[in-house]
Amino acid sequence: MKSVLRFLLSFTAIFTSIAFCESEGGDFVSISSVIKFYPMLPQLIDPFPPQVKTLSLKSSHPFWNGHSIGRVVSKANATKKMRKIKRDNEAGLVDGTILMYHRYKDTDLQLPAVLTINWYKQIAMVENTRQEFREYFIKKLSKKSPGRSGAGAGISLINTKIGETDVELNISGNISVEGALVFEEKDLITTNLRESKSWDLEIEQTQRFTIDGNIGDRFFVKIKQDSEADFTWENDLTIEYKGQKNDILQKAEAGNINLSLEGMDAINLGGANSSLFGIKTVHQLGPVEIQSVIAREQVKKSEKTMEGGAESGTPTSINDYNFIKDRYFFIDDIFKANYYPLSVTNAHFYDTSYVVGQFEIYQKVTTAENPALIQADAYVYPQDSTSYSVGGTWVKLEENMDYEIDRILGYIRMNSVQNAIAIAYTTTSFDPNNQSFDAVQDTTNGTNFKSVYDECVESSTDYQEECKGLITLKLLKDINPSTPNSPTWSLMFKNVYSLGGSNIESSGLELDIVRDLGGGDERTHSETGTSYLSIFGLDSENENHQKVDGGDGKIDLYGSLLNLAYGELILPTYLPFAYDTHPRVIIDEFDNPIELIDVNGNSTYWGTNQNDLMGVLEVELNDADGDFLDDGDTG
Repeated sequence: MKSVLRFLLSFTAIFTSIAFCESEGGDFVSISSVIKFYPMLPQLIDPFPPQVKTLSLKSSHPFWNGHSIGRVVSKANATKKMRKIKRDNEAGLVDGTILMYHRYKDTDLQLPAVLTINWYKQIAMVENTRQEFREYFIKKLSKKSPGRSGAGAGISLINTKIGETDVELNISGNISVEGALVFEEKDLITTNLRESKSWDLEIEQTQRFTIDGNIGDRFFVKIKQDSEADFTWENDLTIEYKGQKNDILQKAEAGNINLSLEGMDAINLGGANSSLFGIKTVHQLGPVEIQSVIAREQVKKSEKTMEGGAESGTPTSINDYNFIKDRYFFIDDIFKANYYPLSVTNAHFYDTSYVVGQFEIYQKVTTAENPALIQADAYVYPQDSTSYSVGGTWVKLEENMDYEIDRILGYIRMNSVQNAIAIAYTTTSFDPNNQSFDAVQDTTNGTNFKSVYDECVESSTDYQEECKGLITLKLLKDINPSTPNSPTWSLMFKNVYSLGGSNIESSGLELDIVRDLGGGDERTHSETGTSYLSIFGLDSENENHQKVDGGDGKIDLYGSLLNLAYGELILPTYLPFAYDTHPRVIIDEFDNPIELIDVNGNSTYWGTNQNDLMGVLEVELNDADGDFLDDGDTG
């Protein structure tokens, strides 16, 4: 009893001494620093784990062993390929709480931590302040110079320092000149030997190149020139200034700019405008973003009556095999499977629980490496490292300038394509009632975002080596122009045709599908008397959108069939001119085929399944899963 009492008195005295030192401002003991590295409950998830780098891979601390693997020793990341291990958070069952977990599939590897949002916010402010303070001094004390590697990575026109500022100017692309000397023999009798022959020299020059430059890490110059561009604004010049994270002036652009204003569709500028030339600035004041623009539109507005894609009086014929290539792409096979068939009102069906959440679109480039670009590997199937892939340097594209995306239906439209195209994305759900996307993101498709690469570059002394292989993307288009042998051929739209103009007036559009039997025998109707326009699903209603058997002889005006702004005709099936008697299937995880049916329980097809087209279409499709990869696939 005396021993126990003596122990309690000693413990009380020690504890009182420690408390006295703390209250007097003494620095003898730091309880908070010790707890940071030796948690009281080591199996419970720490929302703010210590980010300490060390070359020591072994110690007595339960969480210290292997802590620097993948950080200091980048090659030895044992869990890098274990994509089913997931650290994430979700809303707690109690209001105002969040649940943080560390799981392998559905099994918790650590005890989940339940935190109140107010507590997390308070601690996060302290941690973020410490991290920003650390990064500030790292930037001041270290100076990274971007490296260069790889043959054929473009030509560096300028790469030097002016004072303490890096100045770099690179050019990449190609300029081709083709020539032909044409001789023509004349059978006419002439009085001069020279007149019996004539020759002509034909020369064609095309150029497609980009010039990228930077002055320090704030000013950037981009020049893009394509002699085969569809529109003049695709050849652009942009000078850009990027502010620091906490600056009020976040961005300033001069040259070819784009403007996107949500909820401003009613005014002249519209919700988005990518054909402006002028100056644009973006200021950030807390949660408020201010965009200022002084610009002029670069398009000439005019009205023309179009027939078949040409001006009045000049009908144009389009062959069935001349569909637009490398313009539209499905993001993955699930979005592709949901896209067709259309509803009775020519609307698309979609899965509200599977839409695109966050996304970044990339194009492969051959310019020199620098921290503004990323090193990545793009796979046809990102979760399968054995699938076809394209590696190298990639540049992030800008929405509404380089591409457009439909997040609900899951496809992109490229304005121009010069190389391989890839995407990093998450999926989420969509509420059609209030037209909002869920904040919860599904990241299990195997792709990574640029922010992961930027964090690695920021904390690395040799980012080209340590950050290599860190980013995985999904490949949408291969390096070369798409052909039936391309590994991404199945993701490209093959049912969109150009009408030869843009901003077409619907009142002046006349369109027919004609079967050419040769010898001037052209037919617009099948043997049963039904028009091919109706058979191919383009005419089923009258002008009042009432169903009419066989249609009214005019194409139905729906956005799923016509894009009048771009002058594009969209036939409502994947392969409209391939006759198909094999119902669509998908392959489940056990390699078993499952037939895809529509909402009425009918079979669906990749091609066209109409009795009137039996024996009419020369191509017969035999590819039930629509991947164009199996040995028996034809059509």
